[in-house]
Amino acid sequence: MLTRLICIILLVTLPPLATTGHAVDVALNLNYDTVIVQVTSQEGKTGSSMGLWEIYSLAVNHDPTFQADALTYQADLQKVKQARAPLLPSLSADVAYARNRDEIDAPGQPFIVQGSGNFNSDGYSLSLQQPVYDRGKILEYRQAQSQAKVAELQFDIAKQSLIVRVTTRYLLVLAAQDNLEVAVAERTALSRQLELADERLQVGLGTTTDLYQAEARFRVAEAAEVTARSTLADAYQSLAELIGQVPDRLRILRPDAPLTGPEPDDVQYWIASALHGNLELAVGQQNANVAEQEIRRQRAGHYPALDFIVSHEFQDANGSISGPGRETTFTDAILQLSIPLVQGGAVVSRTEEARLRYDVALRQVETARRAADRNVRAAFQDVTGSIRQVGALDRAVTASESAVEGKQEGFAAGLNTNLEVLDAQRDLFEAKRDYLQARYDYILNWLRLKQVVGTLSEEDLQRAGTWLQ
Repeated sequence: MLTRLICIILLVTLPPLATTGHAVDVALNLNYDTVIVQVTSQEGKTGSSMGLWEIYSLAVNHDPTFQADALTYQADLQKVKQARAPLLPSLSADVAYARNRDEIDAPGQPFIVQGSGNFNSDGYSLSLQQPVYDRGKILEYRQAQSQAKVAELQFDIAKQSLIVRVTTRYLLVLAAQDNLEVAVAERTALSRQLELADERLQVGLGTTTDLYQAEARFRVAEAAEVTARSTLADAYQSLAELIGQVPDRLRILRPDAPLTGPEPDDVQYWIASALHGNLELAVGQQNANVAEQEIRRQRAGHYPALDFIVSHEFQDANGSISGPGRETTFTDAILQLSIPLVQGGAVVSRTEEARLRYDVALRQVETARRAADRNVRAAFQDVTGSIRQVGALDRAVTASESAVEGKQEGFAAGLNTNLEVLDAQRDLFEAKRDYLQARYDYILNWLRLKQVVGTLSEEDLQRAGTWLQ
């Protein structure tokens, strides 16, 4: 009767997990006057929950980091237009208006008009210039096009990074929810074990050592629950940092979510794919191409430039000392050839600097290539290892549950000590935490493998979203 009353109290007083957006089911197994508490996470019965795709869609529009990356990409594309402008015709115009006063004093020179006068003058000039050949400007335009490709690759990296960041923070919330629920279950189970230790001490079947051991574990579990609640709140704020709001509820990972290995299951295939499609490596290779173009652009300082110039000038002076004013008009068509002769060694020095920076870029390409090789091997092993880890931990949880039941039965029969029961419970809850975390690690490892080979896309995120419920 006492046990049933305790069960009812536990059901009523178990703290609700309102912050997690999940209901908590508590299953009590009444065997040998003991209580086994199991806490499972379920979606609530009312309201709508948000999944990975919904969170990602919000992040695309509200994450300041990604928005800055998008704006940077648009700004970098302007460099192409800027580099093309010097190759196009340029037209300039000047307009002038002046108030003039002339004085001429030439004593003893009767043939020179003398005197003073005030008059106005105005005029304008137009100049059209079209580069015919300028190797430096042509190479600068081609270089800007290559730099635009770098900007595009960097924006692709930003998009993949956003997918991983959203998934990571989303799963951090789910992991924090699981950890809180396990902490509540552990604290509840230890609370019952503490009561049993006290009851046995009162009737002379237990010892004060058993009581102190149970109380110590219970207090640690209380502290762990407080920490778990704080961690969950911070995880929600971390997600809100991306989307600009705190979501009410999130969809959780389905118990039957498929854990499939890389296809094909051949690390050499994935390495070859990474060396072909890894975005960091592609950026390095494109930067090396830009650096090589810079050598040619600087060397072009030795080449002549040919420009076609048309100018038209009109001047109108409405008076002069000698009498009436005059109008003058000039129109010129010029084919101008500029030949650099001596520039103090500046072109040679800049060319050598560009060559050295190109060598640096080649070293950076090799660094990126080796990093891609290492990262894809690690990601491949993480995915395959996560699958084995989830299977092993699942069996560990089952075995730990059986161990707890056996220890509790042995404790009730006087065959096991209270400390052995407490140790078994600790092992069970640790196994549960590790099992739940391993499933989230698998998802992240799977996305990172796709990221390192450069194929991670929104379709992969949508696929991961189907594993939620």
